Amino acid sequence: MKHLNLVLLLAAFSSLGLHCKKEHDEPKTELEKLPPITMEGKQTFGWLANGKAIIGDPSKFIGDYSEGKLSFSGGDLPFSSQLDDNDIGFTTNPGVIHSTGMFKIPIKRNIGDWTYFGAGLSFIPYTYSNQFTDHGYATINIYRLDTINYYMAGTFAFTVYSQFGDSLVITDGRFDFKYH
Repeated sequence: MKHLNLVLLLAAFSSLGLHCKKEHDEPKTELEKLPPITMEGKQTFGWLANGKAIIGDPSKFIGDYSEGKLSFSGGDLPFSSQLDDNDIGFTTNPGVIHSTGMFKIPIKRNIGDWTYFGAGLSFIPYTYSNQFTDHGYATINIYRLDTINYYMAGTFAFTVYSQFGDSLVITDGRFDFKYH
């Protein structure tokens, strides 16, 4: 009988340990839901949109770099957040991104400019964009720029507005891709 009690006690502690581990493994914050910042061409991206985690779907991701121009767009994984089916995109002027480091890029309303920043629901593409944003800037921090092996990784943040004046604040964006 003493042996049976010891076995039951050990089983109870084992299940308690498994429960604690599972609880510990689950992300606790929206930021923890994002993919980690990497620099290996993992084809990952994600961002916080007004504080909600959006995790990019690699099959919907397009990233390119050529002659100092960074182009980036993509959508989220199904059911990855309360902001269903969000897309994000930005393009810089040629020659802007030329090395690793932090780049502050003014957001201008001029539609004829190459620079573009936008995000929105897929059924209303880029509801929030520089088209409605008169001021501000985006920050893009390039951690890896390998033009020989075609890798680029970094982080981004910007705020854009809709035609109605409400804002979409993009923070803690990150990308890691192999282009071309």
